[in-house]
Amino acid sequence: MAHQHTYVSVTGYFMWTFITILTIAFWSNSLDNTSFEKTQFLLHSEVTRCRTEKDQLTNKIIYSTVDKEAINEGGQAALLRAFGKISLDSISDDPDTRFIIAFVVQPDGQITGERIIKDKTGNVGKQMIKMAKSFKWTPAECGGRKVPMLVKLPFQICLQ
Repeated sequence: MAHQHTYVSVTGYFMWTFITILTIAFWSNSLDNTSFEKTQFLLHSEVTRCRTEKDQLTNKIIYSTVDKEAINEGGQAALLRAFGKISLDSISDDPDTRFIIAFVVQPDGQITGERIIKDKTGNVGKQMIKMAKSFKWTPAECGGRKVPMLVKLPFQICLQ
């Protein structure tokens, strides 16, 4: 009987310690101005091994690695066909015709935080963003849950 009592006491001690650690973690996050939403993302990302980071433009938590990436309706081929309609009036004879845009696809499929990463013309990137926003987007998934993800789209125009 004494042995069972000791076992229950040890189990109770570990349970009390575990609850104490969770309580301290919760309060330290609260005092550190960490939002509940961010804590949920961080806890979820550790379980599923999807990585999160703070988006430098929007200052919100986004996923940088996911189980299933965000994709536009029609896939990459449809997006490339749309980019093929870009007006080339603003492109000079500059040999560097590489362009990169990025944006966040939210869990509801909306696009936010649009940015032009590389565009020497100042006009092609704007056209690319407008075209990307014209598509319906399926959000990224992590652990079966829809999550915000930063999408980067590189594009190169060959002038020959």
